[in-house]
Amino acid sequence: MGAREGLPDVFAKSSEPDKPSLLWQSAKGWFRTRIAGLAGRRCTDDAVARIHDELERLADLRWEISDNARRYRALLDAQADMIVRRDGDGRVTFANSAYLAAFGVTLDQIVGRRHEPPVLEADCAPSDLPTDQTAPRRLTALIETTRGRRWIEWEMTPV
Repeated sequence: MGAREGLPDVFAKSSEPDKPSLLWQSAKGWFRTRIAGLAGRRCTDDAVARIHDELERLADLRWEISDNARRYRALLDAQADMIVRRDGDGRVTFANSAYLAAFGVTLDQIVGRRHEPPVLEADCAPSDLPTDQTAPRRLTALIETTRGRRWIEWEMTPV
């Protein structure tokens, strides 16, 4: 389990199919601000060409980031190990297919929420773990999964 403290997941899929990613929303807001700066001014052909070029650059950047995010997700989904990323408040920002299958949940059901698998037994209480947030921490626990009870060693690494 990893945490990405305080940073939103700009690649996270929205539970609403028509809602764009956080990155695209930010780019649109930035561009609206740039356009508003031109309000009241005469737009020359040169200004229109610059705006067009900037739109093209942003569209290319969005495509490139989207493509990289797809490859990253595919890489993590190909892992047999369960991978889950959480924000600083413990809310899930990403989980790979192994994690989702192990607990019988979908990404839409857990993203943005705290999802803690049911721990039946552990080698130590979570409060006994080192409090140094920069060091990896390990916890071995008996957890109820869709395939029955399993001993799992969780490695919590801040990213």
